[in-house]
Amino acid sequence: ALLGVILPQTSTMLRDVFRQFTSNSGKLTVIGLLSLFITTASVFLDLNNMVNRIWEVRVRRSLFQNLTIFWLALTLGPFLLGLSFALSGEVGRLMAHFIPAGWYFARTGKAISWVLGFLVFFLIFTVLPNTHVSKRHSAIAAAVTSFVLEALRMLFAFWYGRFTSYNA
Repeated sequence: ALLGVILPQTSTMLRDVFRQFTSNSGKLTVIGLLSLFITTASVFLDLNNMVNRIWEVRVRRSLFQNLTIFWLALTLGPFLLGLSFALSGEVGRLMAHFIPAGWYFARTGKAISWVLGFLVFFLIFTVLPNTHVSKRHSAIAAAVTSFVLEALRMLFAFWYGRFTSYNA
């Protein structure tokens, strides 16, 4: 119901996609789940190794520490990134309809998206390396990365809105 209010034109399509996803997820086998876990763990370990290589870390973490950080990254990271994408346009669009100074509040959605992206990357750059990383350095890297991600997201939205057509 809330999706229909926020995104009326896409709510039917998203509802169909979610139904298809949930019906197919019931068919996922043990081998499929194991493959998904191994792939996700491999990506996490690659990211962990790259960040440690950047900071020239030589000491490895314990298995428990790696699993704890992996769980945190697996649950909190996608949630915050998804939340930032979902809120980026909708907050500004909704505010623009109800408040006369809509041009100002239309920017609020992009600011929320940037801040949530900044938090995700700040956590990655601060927590993931197995060494002390200056909060200042993590903040600078997170700010730049979040800015680039937001710029790419807006560029994709522009491209998608202007150059794609699936009408038959």
